[in-house]
Parts: sequence; structure tokens; C-alpha cells
Amino acid sequence: MLHCLQCYSMDPSIDACFAFVKSAKHRTVTREERLDIRSQYTKATSKQVVDALGRNLNLVQNVWREYQASQTVTAATPSGNRTTHITKVPRMKLVTQMVQQFVRDRRATRTRTTAVEVMMYLKELCLLDIDVDHKKQFAASYRAVQRFLKAQGYKRGRRKGSSTYHLSKANALARDTYVKRMHPHSTAATRPNVVHTDESYLHHHYKSHHQDLYDPSDDHDVQSKEKHKGRRYCFVAAILDSPLMASKVMAIDIFTGGKSRAKEP
Repeated sequence: MLHCLQCYSMDPSIDACFAFVKSAKHRTVTREERLDIRSQYTKATSKQVVDALGRNLNLVQNVWREYQASQTVTAATPSGNRTTHITKVPRMKLVTQMVQQFVRDRRATRTRTTAVEVMMYLKELCLLDIDVDHKKQFAASYRAVQRFLKAQGYKRGRRKGSSTYHLSKANALARDTYVKRMHPHSTAATRPNVVHTDESYLHHHYKSHHQDLYDPSDDHDVQSKEKHKGRRYCFVAAILDSPLMASKVMAIDIFTGGKSRAKEP
């Protein structure tokens, strides 16, 4: 059979056929193909197997050597960057959830969060072994965290949507006390006249900070409003609530505040 193949190789069409098969073969040899090499090796020499199957001599000899040593044939690892690798940052579901909660908590307090903060957080959890004083190790870990965040879908910038105010514990307690005191008056048969007074303000948007990380898929990420301490427009008003007449504004005052006048003459 091998002699016939050598005779046919003199035909140009046969040579073209062999050339096509050789170029179309994948460089990575599967376990089934290695088994074919092993089965042919029992009937012919390594050189004859190379001519018959069109494989490299070193490959044929390695398959035979592996079988002689372990009595088995295994598939080779595909060459190139085509398989998954061990990542520096664990891709477990628990780690993903902890990072999401970390970013969410910092955004709730408007604390800027970047890949560096996430990296140091993972270091505190002993999920990353980093020597912060080693520049190359620090840079490699930083790039690994960036790849992790990109794979999880994190983005940087301003998240579209509305933000909200978060009540402090003191404000929540004061609100509850107010509701308890006013409820008997609002449900009484004869309601008294009540004057509601309040003061509020609107900030002038002189500063915008929207360069931190956020997860677009996190539905529980609700960022609070910015609390500037600069220029603001203040409102003071008194509104009458009477059972005998329609509610109306009794007094209102609007002024610009937020600037200290302590050093002015």
C-alpha cells in the first residue's frame, strides 16, 4: 500500500490532492488522530507512518514514546491563545457580588471608585496577593483588575437616570415624630388652622464629578444627590392649611446664600 502511494505521488493531480490535505489539516492533533498514528505504528516504521498519514516525524515518535511510557494516548493542548486561562482575579460568583456591593456602597456616598480602589479591596479580602511597593507587580495586578471589571460590564462616567436624596437617621426620626404629632389633628372632627413652615435651597452646579465606576446592570445602585456647600438659592415659606379656606402661601422669601460674610467689614 505504501509503495502504491509513492507511485501515485508522481501524478500531478495526486500531488495536488496531498498538498490540499496537508494545508487544510489543523496543526493541533486530536486524540483520535493520535490513535490512528498509534495503530499504524504497529504495522509500519515511523517513516512509513509519516508518509502514509502526512504527519511530522517528531509527532509520530512522540505518540509512540508516550504510549510506551504510560500505555495511553492523550490529546495535546491546542497551541496559541485559544483556551481559557487561570485569571489573577477569581471569576467566582461570590467575588462578583462582593465587588458589586463594594462599588454600590461607595456610589451611595458619592465616593469616587476606580480600578485601584477595587484592587485594594480585593487585596484586603486576600483575593489578590500584591506588593504595592513593587511597581511591576502593582501594574500587572492593576491591569488584571481592569480586565475583570471590563468582563463584568463595568463602565466609567455618569450613569444615566435620576439620583435621589438619602434621609439620615436623625431626619427619619424627626419625620416620624412629626407625623405622629400631626396625625390626630388631621383626622379630628374639627381641624385647627395649621401653618407649615419650611426652608430649602437649590445648589448652583459649579462642580461635577462623574468619572467613577458603575455597573449598568445593578438595579440597586441608587446614587444620592450631591450636597454642595457653595453658592445656593434659599427659600423660606409659610403655607396655611385651614379647614375653612383653601390652602395658600402666607409668606415667602428667596435669597442667595452659601457665602460666608464673617471676614467682610
